[in-house]
Amino acid sequence: MPGKAHEAHTHPDHDEAILFMNGTGIQIIGDEVYEVRDNDMVYIPAGVPHSIENTCNQPLKMIIVKVNKGKVV
Repeated sequence: MPGKAHEAHTHPDHDEAILFMNGTGIQIIGDEVYEVRDNDMVYIPAGVPHSIENTCNQPLKMIIVKVNKGKVV
């Protein structure tokens, strides 16, 4: 939702890829900070802390794909 964020967390057993469908946000992956917007994609390796903040005035829509040992979960 607009202006909302979630705390940094990790996924020890799977990698994650996020495709941003609309909106803008701040994606933190480890020590790196990225501004994300429509059609951007980020990759988050297993075990790396990450979080996102919605910086726009509409819901941030994204597709999240998690991969566990070569299998989509």
